[in-house]
Amino acid sequence: MKPKYDLSKQAEKDLSGIWRYTVETWSREQANKYIEGLLHVCSEIAKAPAFLGRSYEHVRSGYRKYPWGKHVIFYQIRSNGSVLISRILHEKMDFDKHL
Repeated sequence: MKPKYDLSKQAEKDLSGIWRYTVETWSREQANKYIEGLLHVCSEIAKAPAFLGRSYEHVRSGYRKYPWGKHVIFYQIRSNGSVLISRILHEKMDFDKHL
């Protein structure tokens, strides 16, 4: 059984923006590869959400974060054990402002 995670609408927008930026800056091939990597990490997070990420409770209740590449994946563990990927932000962004 594949680990369960969902992307928030904002996380979907984040991925779309990351893909567009990467295509414009590097190439479509690189963009596809990077997005595949991010989605793979989301699956890995869903396998052990309490152990892979670090707490980000001091900003948002229930939030955890996991860095990958040049981005940080913010997520929540729901009561049914599934994961909601809330945001995927560039490492240089002001996280507190965007969560």
